[in-house]
Amino acid sequence: MAEVDTVQQIFAPLDDAVTTLSAALKVSYLDALTEELDNLNNRDVHVENGAPNQEVVQHLTDLAAQYEQAKTRGGLTPTQTAIQLAIVKGMRADKTDANLMITPEAIGTLVAAVADVILQGAPSTTILDPSVGTGNLLLTVMRQLPQKTAQERHGYGVDNNEDLLALADGFAQQLGEHVEWFHQDGIAPLVVPPVDLVVNEPPVGYYPLDEVAKDYATHAATGHSFAHHLFIEQGMRTVAPGGFGFFIVPTEIFNTQEASSLTAWMAQQTYIQALLELPDTLFQDSKLGKSILVLQKHGGAAQQAKQILLAGIPNPLAHAELAGFIQNVKDWRKDNIQVNK
Repeated sequence: MAEVDTVQQIFAPLDDAVTTLSAALKVSYLDALTEELDNLNNRDVHVENGAPNQEVVQHLTDLAAQYEQAKTRGGLTPTQTAIQLAIVKGMRADKTDANLMITPEAIGTLVAAVADVILQGAPSTTILDPSVGTGNLLLTVMRQLPQKTAQERHGYGVDNNEDLLALADGFAQQLGEHVEWFHQDGIAPLVVPPVDLVVNEPPVGYYPLDEVAKDYATHAATGHSFAHHLFIEQGMRTVAPGGFGFFIVPTEIFNTQEASSLTAWMAQQTYIQALLELPDTLFQDSKLGKSILVLQKHGGAAQQAKQILLAGIPNPLAHAELAGFIQNVKDWRKDNIQVNK
């Protein structure tokens, strides 16, 4: 069975259920998706004040059975893709702000592939995303990084959007991943313990709370600070000595007037190990292109790479070129990266 057919067989009953629930409860598609994921995780249809009615409950029950059968046949990877499609559909309908949009699976997969090579042998059991949103980037990396058992993986997701966290929680439960969620501003002090790894696509723009930002080395001298600078610093504060951060950042991040404080902080606290430009084909506008910034925190076994890896990642559909790129990263890693054991 073609993979696209497998995804469609999982997506179709899920989409039908969410559309039905949206109409029955008079809520948005995205809110109905959160409700339906909770129904699926609890194996029951939640009814409150007579809504949805019994006819709808029966329809949702039948659709849940179809979904579960398709999920069992297809497995978790197409299930994740199907849920992603539902999230994207809901966000497009709601005209969600670009900074809240889901990180595409293709980008998460490339982050995971690069991390797998660079982290070889390093601890990667605990993973944090300080602006987790729907959780797709965190879940993609958690699922694709090799672990001895799934129980070893433990994620931490922080976000100030309670609705997105509720959706992320239902998403994670559907994939059987263990994640703790924290509803708070990701720039405020975190209660997350030190982690092995940080993955993050920080929101791009200005952070409005200057009193909070002033505690960061990357804050602006005047006016509002760049949120993406602050999130990078926050992430690397939380990672353990010698641990890594993989950040999806604007490709031009070092070419702005505000970059001086960012680079000065990086030089003091981290090693810049790699900057890998993502393929233009992943973005509607090449001017909005992004790269994977790989940082390693001082301490532990960490040392500066003899040669920072600067490269462009090939189109994921060009399998031979992508395989060659991964091999080049492996060759570079041998002489340039030391990790905690």
